[in-house]
Amino acid sequence: MNKQEFIDSLRRELSGMEDYEYVNDTVNYYENYIESEIRKGNPEVAVLEGLGDARLIAKSIKASKKAAGQTVYEDPVTDERTATGNQSTGLTLLSKFLSLPTWTRRVVGGAIVIGGLIVAGTLLSWMFPVLLVGAIAYAFYRFFRDNFLQ
Repeated sequence: MNKQEFIDSLRRELSGMEDYEYVNDTVNYYENYIESEIRKGNPEVAVLEGLGDARLIAKSIKASKKAAGQTVYEDPVTDERTATGNQSTGLTLLSKFLSLPTWTRRVVGGAIVIGGLIVAGTLLSWMFPVLLVGAIAYAFYRFFRDNFLQ
């Protein structure tokens, strides 16, 4: 991981905080710290290893803000990624969907069911003539096979 990746990761992980100015100040602090350590002659890799994981730093900053009574919007996907290292897109979307309020999940679920019924009805209406002709042809085939081909 290089400096830019670290800074981007830190900014992304802190994006759920309400105080945007604090987030920018925090990110700028870490960016300036890394640059000053590099100017002192320390290798970038060593500086970043000394800081640790940006997600854990963001998690501790959020925890301290929460302890101080400030509002912090948690991202369950971020917390899951930090705990398990899993970055699967499918799980991310599912986690985000499950973190929605109940009424929103019900509305979205209802819309999906209604959309599915519309699609199924449309397909059935297009296929009905084909199925009807096929059923009639099969009935004639069975009739002639049973009565004339024995």
